Amino acid sequence: MIRMLRLLIVAWVADGAQDAIPEKTLKEIKEATVFVKVDGGREWAATGSGFLMKRDGNAGYVVTNAHVIAVPDSSRRAITIVFAGGTRDERSVSAAVVGEDESRDLAILKVELANLPKPIDLSARVKLRETLPVYIVGFPFGEALSTNRGNPAVTIGRGSISSIRLDDYGEIARIQIDGDLNPGNSGGPIVDAKGTLVGVAVAKISGTQIGLAIPPKELEEMLQGRVRSIAFEETENREGTAKLKATAELIDPMRKMKSVSILLVAKDRLKTEPKPDSQGFWGAIAPDMREYPLKIAGDGASAEIVLKGDVKQDVAYLFQTKYVRGDGVVRHTQPGDLRVDFSRGTAAKPDGPKKSDKDDWLGSEEDKKKREAADAGKPVETGELLAGEKKTVVDATATRIKLDGKTVIPNLRWSGDGKFVFVLEQNGVVRKIAVPEFKEERQFRIGRRCGWIDRSKEGLLVLVTDLQELWVLDDGTLSVKKKIAVGTASLVVSSPALSAAFAAGARDTLSAVDVKAGKVAKEHSAYKISKEQGKRIRKHTEGVVLSEFGLPAVTPDGKYLFCVGFECLHRFKIGSNGLDLTYEEMGPRIGQNPWRIEISADSKYVCLPSGGGNYNVSDHPKIGSYGTYIYKVTDLLMPVISISSGAYPRTLAFDKDAGRLYAQSHECQLITFTVKGLKEKEYPLTGRGDTVRQFLLAPGGSKLLVLTDSHLTWVELPK
Repeated sequence: MIRMLRLLIVAWVADGAQDAIPEKTLKEIKEATVFVKVDGGREWAATGSGFLMKRDGNAGYVVTNAHVIAVPDSSRRAITIVFAGGTRDERSVSAAVVGEDESRDLAILKVELANLPKPIDLSARVKLRETLPVYIVGFPFGEALSTNRGNPAVTIGRGSISSIRLDDYGEIARIQIDGDLNPGNSGGPIVDAKGTLVGVAVAKISGTQIGLAIPPKELEEMLQGRVRSIAFEETENREGTAKLKATAELIDPMRKMKSVSILLVAKDRLKTEPKPDSQGFWGAIAPDMREYPLKIAGDGASAEIVLKGDVKQDVAYLFQTKYVRGDGVVRHTQPGDLRVDFSRGTAAKPDGPKKSDKDDWLGSEEDKKKREAADAGKPVETGELLAGEKKTVVDATATRIKLDGKTVIPNLRWSGDGKFVFVLEQNGVVRKIAVPEFKEERQFRIGRRCGWIDRSKEGLLVLVTDLQELWVLDDGTLSVKKKIAVGTASLVVSSPALSAAFAAGARDTLSAVDVKAGKVAKEHSAYKISKEQGKRIRKHTEGVVLSEFGLPAVTPDGKYLFCVGFECLHRFKIGSNGLDLTYEEMGPRIGQNPWRIEISADSKYVCLPSGGGNYNVSDHPKIGSYGTYIYKVTDLLMPVISISSGAYPRTLAFDKDAGRLYAQSHECQLITFTVKGLKEKEYPLTGRGDTVRQFLLAPGGSKLLVLTDSHLTWVELPK
């Protein structure tokens, strides 16, 4: 028996040794892994992990997360890299940032130091699969684990790959790790038993043992270079000639990019709507686009562009940035808008991405007439009755509205007096409908594809995506008051209290639109906000800062703007001019496939319904599967209530007058809850799986419109 036990122990030890990193390899990985210390001034300090990926003589290049080195004021940022931390061979050296890619959450730092250790090999490959054992290398909890006056020693943790998360195109977006990944590990290497890089540690799901890593391919892509943004500045505009300075901001840490240029085409020349390919990559949107080479200098590239046009009109163009990466791969960016107004002597209108022109692509009188004809629709009085079948569901009355739910934009809006509801359809039909009789008072057929509708102090805002314009309509007559160029915006949000709006196009840019003046007045950059205004709120946010302006929403009182970034809610204070944004607070990571931000009509509460439910947060009340946390608008750190509605929560409504909350699930279109989160009743309005896209609560409560994929239904609940 004793002999058998000895044999089993030997077998267990041998089996464990097979998964262990060889001693020589382990020593090299520990030497290449560094402790990153960030001093941002004004009592700002942060730490993280990183690793040496390349050395060139005394020059070394270190990988870490972009969020690790993000500080409110980059001019005060000082970064120190510690090699061999916690040992007698510990060495510290200052580092310079040579590349930040906030969309990938990666940064490259350069150091100058003699006798650099062997870098981690980025060319080595490992086949990723679930259950693959991995090792998490870094400095969890920063200096808290230091046992002497120096810096902490490196920690090696074990884990395994539990999931490989793919993006919409089947590429690996994130690697899910089941293991002990903690704050401080961010930016450190995750390797397999052979020491091959599996990913870069980036985050941990609070309250769980689940961590996330960035796949090596993302790092490799970053090192080849890309264009982060493009801006146009008018330098001259007279006698039908406009001169613009085009400036590109580059992410090119290794200075590999071979060329950058601007491609331009008159919008009227395009016969079909530009689209990316099946893998999400853009090509040149027209075969005969004029190309303007830019001169590369450091992290930027620029050139002067000269355009000519008819002094009697303005001209709309589309532009793309074309660049050749270090590996020779040619990339094109998503098209953007540039409107050049030759008649007013004003060239570039900063509507987000902008465009330029080709001398012989002037808009003809015929083209101008075609454009005017497309806009010639006028509002008409219809008097059509849209109320359809009425039935009883449990103890509620449900009236089917004669509209196709699939075509309705999920942002129904009430008139100021609460007597009418405004409906926008994707094909550009705007309807003003009297409630509760559901008689259509007016209809306006824009004749172009539209993307969003909202209300502002200046009137209804309709995003005409085909024309890349924001139309301001009189909310009484539906007549057009003005048109504002907003570029490739996909969403425009406002409030009846504001004479401004915010247009979201590119994920990391938000355009502030002065609706009263009829122009885009400011561009807000998530990247710059993260660097200049963002701040770590609590330890459970793990240092993640704003990465994008996802699903923006404005409180009805016009005081705050919310958005989603890195699965977290972010709150901004809107300035008195309606255009400025001041970053205030970031909530914990809760958005598991976030669907939309919901705000109560009294501007007091906010939540983020998410298809997979909100993640459980360690210091929050326990929440079941597919739950939703509800926060005060002014406090994103601790919810006031939580509800669990069932699979796939996507929207929610707050009924202050009736003392209820309204939610939905995959099984049921309407579920009522008490204000304490207790479930009351279920109202299956249509069939199972008919997804709810929006609740629009009626003034006075107990009545609401429910928009699903197939229907629009008016529901009257007992009080």
